[in-house]
Amino acid sequence: LPSQKRVGLLISILLLSTLSLVSSSYFDDKVDKNKSEEAINAYLTKGNNALGSGNLHSAGRSYEACLRMDSDQRYCLINYASVLVDLNAEESDESMKQQRTKKAQDMLTRVLALHPNDGD
Repeated sequence: LPSQKRVGLLISILLLSTLSLVSSSYFDDKVDKNKSEEAINAYLTKGNNALGSGNLHSAGRSYEACLRMDSDQRYCLINYASVLVDLNAEESDESMKQQRTKKAQDMLTRVLALHPNDGD
């Protein structure tokens, strides 16, 4: 009987430990997701501020960083596509213009595929 009590106690401890780990992992995932969303929004805001001040290259780098964290982030895709088109205005290399235009079109096509009912 004493060994049965020990086994029961050990099982209870294992169950509590498992529940603790599972709930800890659940909350860690939520914290990580919130941190990622904060970083994505920070890159988006930084890109928007740079775009607003006419610094296209800085804006592009911020949107690229945003897209490295979330390749489907709608506003980073849209704004980066806009930057690529705007950069073409100061570009003399036709090959580079075509590459940027293609990349911008691909990004906008992706946004439409991800959000077909979205008018943005």
